[in-house]
Amino acid sequence: MINLRYHIVSIVAVFLALGIGVALGSSFIDGVVLDRLRTSVDTLQEDRDQLRETVSRLEIDLEDQRAEAQGDLATILPVNAIGRLEGVPVMIIASDGVSDEAWTSVRDTLVATDAEYEGTLWLSNRLDLSVEENRENMAETFNLVNSNESLVRPALALRLDDAFFPASPGAAASVLGSVASEIADELLEGEGDIDEPVVAPTRLASVLVTLRDGGYLRHDTEFARTGALDELPAFGTLFILLSGQDSELSHDEFLYPLLRSGITQSSGNLFIAIEPATPGISEDDNAVAFVGPIRRDAELADAVSTIDSVDSIEGLLSLVAIADRGEPTHVGLDPTAASRLPNP
Repeated sequence: MINLRYHIVSIVAVFLALGIGVALGSSFIDGVVLDRLRTSVDTLQEDRDQLRETVSRLEIDLEDQRAEAQGDLATILPVNAIGRLEGVPVMIIASDGVSDEAWTSVRDTLVATDAEYEGTLWLSNRLDLSVEENRENMAETFNLVNSNESLVRPALALRLDDAFFPASPGAAASVLGSVASEIADELLEGEGDIDEPVVAPTRLASVLVTLRDGGYLRHDTEFARTGALDELPAFGTLFILLSGQDSELSHDEFLYPLLRSGITQSSGNLFIAIEPATPGISEDDNAVAFVGPIRRDAELADAVSTIDSVDSIEGLLSLVAIADRGEPTHVGLDPTAASRLPNP
């Protein structure tokens, strides 16, 4: 007869055997799985390292190719520029804050084309008429009756239209004492004795000279054909408008209104809006702060050419080509451009 102690010992032995078997089996399985996982991780790390090396090599090759291409383009640029704009009057209008390096590249490229370079007008933020102090100063400068924005803005716009866009080749791009001149002419041409000699009235300062003397703008004349701002700009001038993300003057305050006036008031002028690339600014951050809105405006886009990244060799080559052709086009490195370079 089997007693109870025997049953208890047997049951304990069975469970003990099961426990030992499970423990040994799980240890064996865990070891195999871990070994396989370690092997997979090591393989993935090796593949990753190889991919990194491949990407680094490709980046180096790409930089070398880009540098070689830029060198070739830099060699072509002077040859392509020589004589392309001979005799064409060209003026740069730039906003304070724009890269001096970008401006210098644009200016030197235009000078190399043998264009009649008229200098660069640098725009100060004192032209921002949304600021009351600036409106008061402007009203005083032009002897306006008050500094209301509804008066100062159109008064300045009318004077700028006359200054920038003369109606004909012989028209003066300045505000003259026309009424006094007509009276003097009648006296000089009339019959009868004149007790006192009639002296022709002194020519009033041009709008641009007045703005320059008032500190609203500067005229950089290095390499310019003349430093006489009262004689500029000439009829049919090609205007290069340079601005960008770093402009100290809002584009809505001066450059965009000037462009709108130019394309409606003048048939003898061409306009190219340009801006340098802004390092660290992505497409989502509005990388083309100046030319972007022009490209999105149907009226301006049909009449004004634009170039982004004009500080690149491609941009400078495009500037010369577009200025030579005179047909509105939109080129550059930004996705909003129609093409990287003008069509041949």
